[in-house]
Amino acid sequence: RVLLFALALSIVTGVVFGLAPVWETFRTNVAATLKEQAPGAMGSAAQVRFRKALVIAQVGLSLVLLIGAGLFARSLFNLKQIDPGFRADHLLTFAVQPSLNGYDQARTLSLYHRLHDDIAALPQVRGVALAEIALLSGDVDMSGITVPGYEPKEGERMSIRENFVGPNYFSSMGIPLAMGREITGQDGPNAPKVAVINELFARKYFAAENPIGRRFHTNAKKDDSGTEVVGVVRDSKHADLREDPEAFVYYPYVQHESIMRMNIYVRTSQEPSTVGSALRAAVRRADPDLPLFDMKTIDQQIDEDVFAERLVAVLSTFFGALATLLAAIGLYAVMAYIVSRRTREIGLRMALGAARREVLGMVMREVGLLALLGVAVALPTAYALSRLIQAQLYNVKGNDPAIFAIASVVIAAVAAAAGLVPAVRATRIDPMTALRNE
Repeated sequence: RVLLFALALSIVTGVVFGLAPVWETFRTNVAATLKEQAPGAMGSAAQVRFRKALVIAQVGLSLVLLIGAGLFARSLFNLKQIDPGFRADHLLTFAVQPSLNGYDQARTLSLYHRLHDDIAALPQVRGVALAEIALLSGDVDMSGITVPGYEPKEGERMSIRENFVGPNYFSSMGIPLAMGREITGQDGPNAPKVAVINELFARKYFAAENPIGRRFHTNAKKDDSGTEVVGVVRDSKHADLREDPEAFVYYPYVQHESIMRMNIYVRTSQEPSTVGSALRAAVRRADPDLPLFDMKTIDQQIDEDVFAERLVAVLSTFFGALATLLAAIGLYAVMAYIVSRRTREIGLRMALGAARREVLGMVMREVGLLALLGVAVALPTAYALSRLIQAQLYNVKGNDPAIFAIASVVIAAVAAAAGLVPAVRATRIDPMTALRNE
């Protein structure tokens, strides 16, 4: 349906704009036209002004699209430069969900332990990390907490984002440990409840005090002894790259009441894509019927996270380039038409002693005027539209002066290149031939 709509619209547009000049011929006074000189038969001054107005509109639209392309491209570049807080190189991930095969909690935990040990034993593997919530997947898990000694502000929600991870998660993921220790194999189901928090959690709820050894409670279990903070790690990205840092807590997954799905991260010593078959074999050895899915590198996960930004940047760049090409063609056509109409005038100027560079400058000044008018129309329009797309940009202002300037220079250069050919052609007019033909 989209294809048919685009095809129909293209045909209608071609027919309408093709019939417009024909309609003009029906309104022409044939007798008066035959009496005019040749250049007059090529179009009135009003028609020339109309063509120039179309070119100005084309240049202006092209500049608006180029500015938009520049803003979205810069936004995408900024997203790709974000430090996620963990090392993304040589990192592969996949997921398993034993509950699909009818596993209970005990069998599930046993399977995860075996998978961790078997994968860690592979020669090309440098680290293995397990986490319930996948990084940069858009998934969020939250729970309410109370922190002894902390008084919530009026209207403050005591909800904290969380994840349930395995032993040596932070060292395998490359998340720096600021103080304390990370979760280990000693933090079992029957061991005291422990957690690792991020720096923002520590600053927000424990201020300048040492958070190690402090406790907090989940709202669901206010009557227990609470959860002890055993470590603090650097703030990092979780749901996506755009998010601002938030207070975050990591629990041992073995102390969770129920873990349905597990995401396994594998740090490799070689290209991650080369160990995929070895990882699949390790899963088959644990359970031949266990489905393995979503295997990808973290670089691929990051690309998926910025897919919308990349799509918009590519499309806006394509349409900006296409519009600029059409503007260049339109400018060339109009200037070629104007030069042909002024052949007698140019020939007369040159016969009276005008140098070729003067003729070249005369034509190029007109090209520059058309381009300048197009830019003058486009800049305020682009400025107004940039405020509408500001929410879609990351770490770049919609009215970024550098992008506006670069796009203006590009459109001016394209306009100059398009007008140069008719201008050079004008300098090659033979005065005698032009006057004789007239």
